Amino acid sequence: MNDQSASVNKKQLRQQIRLLRQQLSKEQCLQAGQQLAQQFQQHFVDQDFKTIGVYLQNDNELDTSVLIEYFFQLNYELYLPKIYEDGSNQLQFLHFHSQSKMQNNRFGIPEPISDDEIALQEIDLLLMPLTAFDLSGNRIGMGGGYYDRALSKLSDKKPLLVGLAYDFQQVDECPVESFDQPLQMILTPTRTIAFNR
Repeated sequence: MNDQSASVNKKQLRQQIRLLRQQLSKEQCLQAGQQLAQQFQQHFVDQDFKTIGVYLQNDNELDTSVLIEYFFQLNYELYLPKIYEDGSNQLQFLHFHSQSKMQNNRFGIPEPISDDEIALQEIDLLLMPLTAFDLSGNRIGMGGGYYDRALSKLSDKKPLLVGLAYDFQQVDECPVESFDQPLQMILTPTRTIAFNR
């Protein structure tokens, strides 16, 4: 499949999954977030992470608030993505803590007001949002290509790439474009799926 066909198919899948996601109630989102935190605790309890990149949910994405509270309790260093303001669709990762001052970006997503930036290759674990995934470790994002673009610049050390998703976001096959970056794991409220990479 060429990049143009993949892009069209991605757009269709993205619309279908987002419609399903938007039908979830706040209670369902929070419950899924609590189950997600339990999955993480069960499967990553022995991992020696120091720095974690995470996101704040938007558009009924899987709720990360319970997971973030758990990270704060364990004194992990947390970093949130921030979109460069120059229109280049580039990401930087800024330090985030419980007292961080926040400001909404152009999509209405809160970002830290901070100069404390970390290089992406220095993040141990990167938890990524998605709209769809398959059992080959491919993901479909929101369409901006922010994460794929940032990760494609890393030649050697990369974070452990873990996608966070509801179970219904699994599809038979994600269309893949040449610049897409595959995941190493998927965490859902009920499953932890590892891929051989």
